[in-house]
Amino acid sequence: MPEGKYVFVGRMEHWSFLKSELEAGKEYFVIVTVTMGWKAPHVRLIPLGSTVKEEDLETLKTQAGTFLELNEEVVDEKMKKHFKKTLPMIETAIDEMEAGRLASRVLQKSDGR
Repeated sequence: MPEGKYVFVGRMEHWSFLKSELEAGKEYFVIVTVTMGWKAPHVRLIPLGSTVKEEDLETLKTQAGTFLELNEEVVDEKMKKHFKKTLPMIETAIDEMEAGRLASRVLQKSDGR
């Protein structure tokens, strides 16, 4: 991803926000957990900070399986329509998070490897 500030968003029963400032040429790692909630799953975006030992990171990589990168060429028109429809709801939630009414986690620029 290009260098810059980003907000990663996960939503099932509740919102999960990960604010970040990424540096070009570095890798950043986030654990995504999905657990059962009352009516729908809970999703959490958990940043792996720079204090995680390299050998622990390698173990997590092995356990996680496949790492994915978004290939925008495979996003079909149906998905684009869905994204366009839900974008205002996501933007409103991000505004609520920025105002401090919804919690967020932070992925620091220094967490890159």
